[in-house]
Amino acid sequence: MPGTLAFSDVPHIGCVRWPACQVVAQASSLSCISWRTCVADLLADHTAPAVWNGEHVEEMTKVSDPNPAVDQSGEIAAESEFAQNTFQSMFDLFWNPEIERRGGHEVTGPLRKALAIMRTDQPVEILLNEEADLVLSAEATGPIERGDPIYPDDIGDVSDLRPLRIDEEAGWVAFAVLPNGQGMLAFDFRRNRGRGRRLLGLAREYLEVAQGACAAGHERPAVEAAHACAELIVTAMMYLTDEAPVNGGRSPHGKRKHWLNVHTHLGNAPVRFHETLVRLGELRPSARYGEEKRQPASGEVGKLIDVLREMIEHAAVRVGEPLPEIVDLD
Repeated sequence: MPGTLAFSDVPHIGCVRWPACQVVAQASSLSCISWRTCVADLLADHTAPAVWNGEHVEEMTKVSDPNPAVDQSGEIAAESEFAQNTFQSMFDLFWNPEIERRGGHEVTGPLRKALAIMRTDQPVEILLNEEADLVLSAEATGPIERGDPIYPDDIGDVSDLRPLRIDEEAGWVAFAVLPNGQGMLAFDFRRNRGRGRRLLGLAREYLEVAQGACAAGHERPAVEAAHACAELIVTAMMYLTDEAPVNGGRSPHGKRKHWLNVHTHLGNAPVRFHETLVRLGELRPSARYGEEKRQPASGEVGKLIDVLREMIEHAAVRVGEPLPEIVDLD
């Protein structure tokens, strides 16, 4: 069966499953399962170590067998080229080098789960097997009460895989062998999401100031506040993937304009977002320093503020909400 990819509407986020499985978009009953406390115990019940051989979980007689996610030739046995390439890239970038650094599979044992944590200005942290605390979101095949033991037959379609706890300023990649033998890869390459939410909170405050000033007929203060709002919105999105300046530094105005120009012209957002930032930059000298060279047309400031509302909504989706906390798993 071919591998499948499921991507969010936000770039840099997605899941890869091999072989294909049904993706539950809105299940009537979702259960969060701690891999550490439940699924790992299920796999441990095998009489011999269980590993993913590229097709299914199978019994092993030797822990020195090759990487369970890679066949004898070192290529992942997936029929979907895209899923195969994604799996292979992640193994080449993260898991295989770390396994080799630790002394090979003879030392690490079969790979059942792994987590790569990518923080700004720091080396990637790799966690293998018991070191990685992962959570599955799965549809229960029947009623499960708190404290009940969970068996493979209780676990239906899996809709999500993620770290149990993660620094919200870090990106991550997670891999797990599911109880049914499927391999699953999930990733979120966004960084600085906590910072992004804080910047958007400040942007909303400037938007309120701009709206109030515009309503009172004070267009120049409205433009100044609107320009600050626009730049905060762009900064919140820009550093999800770009390296943020060190030591609390700020990027120049031109960099934000360039980033938004590329972002919009690639089709990621309406071009009017970039046009609004540019226009506010043109009006700012008049607003802040009283220069008379460029003045807004009648009603223009209100229209620019309307676009800022759209920009905040767009940025909020890209930055995302914090991962929900899951308690009582220890």
